[in-house]
Amino acid sequence: MDLTGDRPSSPATLSAGSFPFGLSSKYHLPLLICIALVARFAVFHWDQVIFSWRSTDMASIALNYYRNGLHFLSPQINWGGNGPGYVEMEFPIIPFVLALLYKIFGIQEWLALLIPMLSGLGLVVLMYLFCRRIFDPATGFIAGIFTATSPPLVDQSMALWPDPPMLLCGAIGLYFIFRWAEEDSLRPFFIGALATSLAILLKLTALYLGIPILYLCIVRHGYQLWKKPVVWLLAALILIPPLLWYTHAYELYREYHNTFGILSGGFLKLATATVLLNPAFYGLSLGRMVFYHFTPIVFVLFLFGVFRRQVDGFHYIFHAWWGAVALYLLVAARGVAIGHFQYMLPVVPPGAALAGFGTTVLLDKIGSTRVLARWSRGAWTILLTLIFLVGTVAATYVYQLPKYTTHMWNNDKTIGLEVGKLTAAGSLIIVVDNQMGGPPDGIMTPPNVFYFSDRHGWYLALSWLTEDLIEKRREEGAHYLVITGNTVDLFKESYRPIEEYLNSHYFTILSGKDGIIYDLERRRDKELTTK
Repeated sequence: MDLTGDRPSSPATLSAGSFPFGLSSKYHLPLLICIALVARFAVFHWDQVIFSWRSTDMASIALNYYRNGLHFLSPQINWGGNGPGYVEMEFPIIPFVLALLYKIFGIQEWLALLIPMLSGLGLVVLMYLFCRRIFDPATGFIAGIFTATSPPLVDQSMALWPDPPMLLCGAIGLYFIFRWAEEDSLRPFFIGALATSLAILLKLTALYLGIPILYLCIVRHGYQLWKKPVVWLLAALILIPPLLWYTHAYELYREYHNTFGILSGGFLKLATATVLLNPAFYGLSLGRMVFYHFTPIVFVLFLFGVFRRQVDGFHYIFHAWWGAVALYLLVAARGVAIGHFQYMLPVVPPGAALAGFGTTVLLDKIGSTRVLARWSRGAWTILLTLIFLVGTVAATYVYQLPKYTTHMWNNDKTIGLEVGKLTAAGSLIIVVDNQMGGPPDGIMTPPNVFYFSDRHGWYLALSWLTEDLIEKRREEGAHYLVITGNTVDLFKESYRPIEEYLNSHYFTILSGKDGIIYDLERRRDKELTTK
């Protein structure tokens, strides 16, 4: 199958002229990959490959696969108390493959880069091919640049995150289903269905892909599509694997009560009336999109591309795709509202495509305008490129600055490593911090300390801490209680009775700004009585 060729049998595409500078299209993909690599390694931090919340959870699952047997259907986390830690989660193919890499190369942290980084590069290539097929090579190249340099996408593809692989699978699925809609060929039909299904398996929120797929079916079959068996087959191929997996995942939750907040328990991301009726939600979401995911110049070009008329229904696929993402942002508004940039990453691929189209059309308009044409099309391209690069560098710099959680994660890593040094392997720990509040069944569990200490155990929010709960966990097998460095000051200032109880009953093996570790196996009161 020809992946790079133009559309074989479709209405004439919009022309944006030959590519600026006379660059042959055979250099497009190598240059795009170089741009993507430069963008990624310019912001790369070796000490943050496995660092944040989701990264450490996935790395823990990979280690548990590696150590406990490659039982794919039984992913295990470290914060499941004294139980096996089986967890309700998305399709665990990424930690499973990472565990296989550990088996081959040993436990090397850089291996966790491979899947997300290759996914980020693959998405750049895919968007080039997709836009080249629908529009022309120039649009594909520009869309590829915008995809390659989106600050949050660059950041997420240089650490262990599931979002870049999900985006890549979703883009592959739409690309091949688009080809099936044009060519009526079985091979792209099955590839597209498989890739789309895998995207939904990787993240349930990828169900938004159903909207552009439905749109392509309508373009191909009209509004009688429901009478076409092939449409029902496509839906079955896409939806049955996720249905089977998430049913299994739900059963894991019912039996072991550990969850990532996918279907039950934990922090669910679905919208609430409070979020949707809050104007700040829309302002913050738009701000993140404009200044980080697109950058301002790309957002202007995106708007220019959105409102340009297309030549046929197929050309509106990126409109349908982006509209589906906008609807997803509303449905998952609670997740978007908490400020995690990965929830908005799906805006990047269709947005980059429309911005690429807007750029080439704008350059053609500039070239046909007598006043503006005093500069060549190439000169205008250079100017726009420079403005874009400056805006992207500025957005990347600003995007890195507000990572208020970086300090918190660094502290968690520090105390986690200390716990690993000071406690015996296999010890069960209680981790206490103030990241979470509210009822235990409505929160997500911070996994960082568990991963970096390589210990299993329980998480307790500081607000839950009582003498009875400490003793209950100790009776269940907890050997140590860890107050994280982020929580020490609040613990000492506002929880004096609990601090006094712990100090009077248990010895500490670490006490300082990095955290406090109480040894629950050494009772101070009993040892003093014995002496």
